[in-house]
Amino acid sequence: MKKSIIIMMVPTILFSMNFQAQDTFNKSKLDLYLDQLGKNQKTMCGVVISMEGQVVYEN
Repeated sequence: MKKSIIIMMVPTILFSMNFQAQDTFNKSKLDLYLDQLGKNQKTMCGVVISMEGQVVYEN
């Protein structure tokens, strides 16, 4: 009985939480991270981040 109540409560709590993205981010830290991945041949990608329809970061 207790186990079923807990199983029903967990999704309810998770879905009721308000998740939001950050308003700002550290562009230089993101550049450094992506550059290191590229130097070590761990990724081949491009990244574009937009906020409210405006591009705020492009790599």
